[in-house]
Amino acid sequence: MCGGFARWHNSLQGVIAVWSGGAHEPRNRTQPAGYHQDAEELRVIAASKQSKVNREALLRIAEDYERMAASLHAIDATNKKLRNRPPG
Repeated sequence: MCGGFARWHNSLQGVIAVWSGGAHEPRNRTQPAGYHQDAEELRVIAASKQSKVNREALLRIAEDYERMAASLHAIDATNKKLRNRPPG
């Protein structure tokens, strides 16, 4: 399953690079900030697109990135609680 996600994510980055007209630099995918930044970039790119289909697709992907960032925030919060839990 992870391999499938990685292949999907890498192909998605290629699509974004084509739509944006530039190369997409990889970001740290273990931190929410990378996903937030990608989402913001996609919203900016979407605003410049005349095609409603492309604009909506980019905005949906941006929403997915925000959800992935929220998941990482939740995982981080859970890990912090577990680390601070009294032994026993």
